[in-house]
Amino acid sequence: MRKNIIVFGIFIMAFILFGSIIAAATDEKEQEYIKGEELSSKEAIFLYTGSPLILSDGKVRMLDKENPDIVATVVQSRTLLPLRAIAEYFGAEVRYDQSAREAIIDYE
Repeated sequence: MRKNIIVFGIFIMAFILFGSIIAAATDEKEQEYIKGEELSSKEAIFLYTGSPLILSDGKVRMLDKENPDIVATVVQSRTLLPLRAIAEYFGAEVRYDQSAREAIIDYE
């Protein structure tokens, strides 16, 4: 149960992050509209540690179609999530710069 609460907390933080990105790109009138909306099923996902599945909108899909070993996991009491799978699920583009050894996430 504690693991599920931690995962839920991380998703809340992700929603706040994405919400702040969206709010920064809109004008004041649009911000009022966004604040009044409820979360749609596309804005909420559920993962279980040790499982390669995402549950959203009543549908189940794989975190990584090519590698079923990609799962949410707990290491030293911290929940680690597959960032690429979650970012791509929400429509972000993820790429890796080999020379700089950094992941780049573009979200519009």
